[in-house]
Amino acid sequence: MNPVSTSSSLPVYQSLTVKTLINMALRLALVVLIISGISYWHLMSQLAWDTQASLLSYISERGQREAAVFVLAEDDHTLLRNAFLKEFSALQTSERVSLERHFFRWSDNSIRNVPEGTQPQDFDTERYPTTFLQPGVELTSDIQQRLDLSYQLVAQYGAGWRDRFIDTYVTLPEGSMTMFWPGAAWGINAQPDLDIPAQEWAYLGDLEHNPHRKTTWTGVYADPVTQDWMVSAETPIDDTNGRHLATIGHDMILTDLLDRTIADRIEGTYNLLLRPDGQLIAEPHLMAEIRAKEGKLNVKTAGDAHLERIFELVRQSNEPSRVVYNRRDREYLAIAKLNGPDWYLITVYPEKLLQAQAFDNTWFLLCLALASLGLEIILLFIVLRRQITAPIQDLLKATQQVTQGDFAVDLDTQRQDELGQLAASFTQMTQQLQSAFNNLEQKIAEQKLAENIILEKTEALEQALQELQQMQLQTVQNEKMSALGNLMAGVAHEINNPIGFLKGNVQPAQEYVRDLLNLIDFLLQKAPSNDPEIATELAEIELEFIREDLLQLLQSMSLGIERLRNISISLRIFSRQDQDHKTAFQIHNGIDSTLLILKHRTKGNEHRGEIQIVKQYGDIPEIYGFPGQLNQVLMNLLANAVDALDEVPLDAPYITINTQVLDSEQVVIRIQDNGCGMTTETQNRIFEQGFTTKAVGKGTGLGLAIAYRIVTETHHGQLTVESTPGQGSTFIIQLPIEG
Repeated sequence: MNPVSTSSSLPVYQSLTVKTLINMALRLALVVLIISGISYWHLMSQLAWDTQASLLSYISERGQREAAVFVLAEDDHTLLRNAFLKEFSALQTSERVSLERHFFRWSDNSIRNVPEGTQPQDFDTERYPTTFLQPGVELTSDIQQRLDLSYQLVAQYGAGWRDRFIDTYVTLPEGSMTMFWPGAAWGINAQPDLDIPAQEWAYLGDLEHNPHRKTTWTGVYADPVTQDWMVSAETPIDDTNGRHLATIGHDMILTDLLDRTIADRIEGTYNLLLRPDGQLIAEPHLMAEIRAKEGKLNVKTAGDAHLERIFELVRQSNEPSRVVYNRRDREYLAIAKLNGPDWYLITVYPEKLLQAQAFDNTWFLLCLALASLGLEIILLFIVLRRQITAPIQDLLKATQQVTQGDFAVDLDTQRQDELGQLAASFTQMTQQLQSAFNNLEQKIAEQKLAENIILEKTEALEQALQELQQMQLQTVQNEKMSALGNLMAGVAHEINNPIGFLKGNVQPAQEYVRDLLNLIDFLLQKAPSNDPEIATELAEIELEFIREDLLQLLQSMSLGIERLRNISISLRIFSRQDQDHKTAFQIHNGIDSTLLILKHRTKGNEHRGEIQIVKQYGDIPEIYGFPGQLNQVLMNLLANAVDALDEVPLDAPYITINTQVLDSEQVVIRIQDNGCGMTTETQNRIFEQGFTTKAVGKGTGLGLAIAYRIVTETHHGQLTVESTPGQGSTFIIQLPIEG
């Protein structure tokens, strides 16, 4: 028996004690993780409840605070509208139209309340309003009445409200504005091309855009004169007949509101403002685009799917303040509807903020539990090492001793526990093993002797089988070449004599025909020109047609005879009998003769078009070899290429034959087709004897095996294949020039 080399001790990580401790630790750790997961879920639930309550309180309070200025604006508008209607009614019932204010027409055809040329810095905007009536509006008595009334009321009320709002103004639907804006001479700076009815702050007062006739707030826009970004509150004024007289407006510079919306936020959250129609007032990620769109960026046109989902959730309820959960984006939405403009103030609170808090608390508990688990594992390791590990190591050493062929083990069999019983059983087992191994060694020696005899016979049979296969290949090759060579040689010999006869006689026949035609022309010249019988006969035989067509027929016969002669030469080249030694020959001749024989197979059929043969011959010298055998190789490869093209319908099938010299010592022939190609498994077996991919009765599996043997063994070359399924195949032949 050969002793087996075994390590005296196992690595620590393979120790039974360590494995037991690891298993226990893993199970306990799993319990700890499950408990931690439950704790995390409980914390998340509690935090979610507390956060929603906190968010509801926060958004309610903030919504009331932000809405205060809007409510104040509506109250102001109510006072000013009532005053306007009262004064206007008095003007209508008065017999005399009071025109207390003067208006001036400027050269740009606009009408203003100051003479043209007045500089803005010279006008006292702290005390007086400015008026602008755009060009093209006729200053009728009705319009002037309303302009004068607007001026009086704006001057009166605007000065009192200057601490609440930056400006107060009244617009007329015909295209005018009277504005009190301390520090901004709006009516003097207004450009004449300003179209007031086209501005949102103007048309929100008409019946079409404000059918409910209540205070409405615009979107974010840049003032056309001051270029400040602002929003406006617009309240229409209608008379008792429903006629739209004017619109009261307050502007609010958005700097403070937008700064509060974007900057005043809960850590980790962000705020946004939306109009009920989806127009964005403030959104921290889209402020640049909102300004670029002049405050007319809508949720539906912003191209933000997340924002669209928020808008849909906001519209699902009309409660003044509420908190909803956006399940798709895992976030809480605290929503407050601002009184006045009915804008939505939204605080987006990502759920990951709760997850972070819950994770921190759970992580602390998990670390504490894992530390306790580690201490328990250490104590358990000390106990196991003393009570179990030491006896097991003794048993392990005894086992290693037995594996090395030493059966004289010494274990403590007096121990009164399971390990003592195991030691006694192991000692008894070693004694039985020693007896069994002795018997086994004797049987193994006898078996090895028998195996050696069988192995020798198997090797002899394999060698005989290989020799038989080689003889089979050689026989098939010789028979095919002999039969094909005899057939080609016989055909070439039989047609050679008739071809020679025809070729030798067609030239004199052409000369005889020309002489006869010349004679006919001579006789016609001598004959009477008005002889009707001659003219009739010439017309019936069509002499001119015969003259032209007969010479063409003889020329065609000459070309056909030359073609037959070339075919005969190709057949003799292909059928040449190999000698017992290599001879020099030109491989291009063999390729051409093979293609000529296969020409009938390259014609188009119902499955594919005609196969185009592309010859890319290089300048190669004659090589030494057995031309007949190499012709057989070319025949097999080209026939297989045609078969591959027949398997798939192709409009433009082709076979490319490329020849070139490699390193001045070898000739390389590549035959490529664009047929069906072959798999990697087929490529690995394509040159095996008996292997074929063709249907039963269409292939024997010998052609490529014979070709491979001719190239590699007879000519000491190489035959390989490259192919991709569906993209065709390329067979590569490498032959030494000197043989």
